[in-house]
Amino acid sequence: MSRLVVVPRERIGDLAPGAKEVLVDLSTRELKSLPPFEPQRPVNEVLERVTYDYYGRQHSLRRAE
Repeated sequence: MSRLVVVPRERIGDLAPGAKEVLVDLSTRELKSLPPFEPQRPVNEVLERVTYDYYGRQHSLRRAE
């Protein structure tokens, strides 16, 4: 079973045009623990904060006007 996940761009290898697979610098265990990506679910402040916190990255509380 596959699922969509959010992967930090620095963990993604080279992408070939038209490629159906991508190499990532993550173990299977790490991939299974990543936050799911649900395209039908809008990105809101809570989802953004949870995702940034998961990856230990600083996020901006400033919102577009």
